[in-house]
Amino acid sequence: MIDYGLDDVVENAALVGRAMRSAFRAMNIQIVSEEFCSANTITAAHYPPGIGPEFLRLCEENGLIITTGGYGGVAYFRVSHMGISARELHRGHLQLAIQIMERSLLQLGHTLTPGAGLTTLETVLFGEK
Repeated sequence: MIDYGLDDVVENAALVGRAMRSAFRAMNIQIVSEEFCSANTITAAHYPPGIGPEFLRLCEENGLIITTGGYGGVAYFRVSHMGISARELHRGHLQLAIQIMERSLLQLGHTLTPGAGLTTLETVLFGEK
């Protein structure tokens, strides 16, 4: 944080948070919170209809660890996006996470346009190609 400055760190976190939430929506995944009060370092989302914790297991088998949560009897999952993964975008950690999530959701029969999550993520992060 010292190397970048606090303002830059906060701006970067906001950009990455916006990109991840946009990618989730592009994969037809409903975010738990409204945009105005969403965290910029973690995204919480509802499981798609008919899909539950098996999604987490499938993601983990493909190299992505996702945590689960619940509040008021509503189950959801959380994906963090901070640290080196958010600061050094050229490493491709976020892109890989979205690709694994997409692949896992498709294997479980979730309806989404293949590649939509990744395309949306990269558009928000890097602009139009």
